[in-house]
Amino acid sequence: MKLIIDKSVKKAVFKEVMALTLLVIFNL
Repeated sequence: MKLIIDKSVKKAVFKEVMALTLLVIFNL
């Protein structure tokens, strides 16, 4: 169970990082 939660958390964090990175790139 903990593994599933860990995976979903990592996916969510990865999506957030990607979105922030794209925002920074497009704002330059």
